[in-house]
Amino acid sequence: MRYRDTLLLSLVQLMCLGSFAFADNKPDPTAEFVTRVQSASSWTTKTRNDDDLKQAAEYDLLGAEFCNLTPEQARQAVKMLEDSAVAKESVIDKIESRGRIYVLLRYYFDIPEYESSKKVEYFGGWLGVPQKSDQVNLLWPLKREKNGQVTLHGRFQGYMGDRYDALGEFDFFNKKYGRRQK
Repeated sequence: MRYRDTLLLSLVQLMCLGSFAFADNKPDPTAEFVTRVQSASSWTTKTRNDDDLKQAAEYDLLGAEFCNLTPEQARQAVKMLEDSAVAKESVIDKIESRGRIYVLLRYYFDIPEYESSKKVEYFGGWLGVPQKSDQVNLLWPLKREKNGQVTLHGRFQGYMGDRYDALGEFDFFNKKYGRRQK
């Protein structure tokens, strides 16, 4: 009887270990998304040419995919992308990585195209952000189309100043504007 109990206990332990192994093998949607973002074309090093529409379509698809993540998953993706940017050696590579985050946040949140400069918080020194009068285009480099969809239109024009605070911007947009409705 003792041998049989030991054998049964061992079998139960193996089954439990197996179920943990299967649970670990489930694809992590956040990690898979981050991998796709990291392999996307660079918004910051793009030059004006015929690939503009191709790049816009690529980012529009990534933006739509990003919108499918829960806020917790989306924040985790931003953290993973930021951690990857910090690990880069060159400043250009860091800006390139953070540029992807900057663009994606504008797909995820329901931010207005223009907001009073008195209500705006800045999380980085992105150059070329359109302004008119006392209004700042928070949606840039995206543009809201007539059908309500947002698409990539703007071009990177430079970065100056302190490090871009992607998580700070995520939290601010999440609290102030909330997620974009699909």
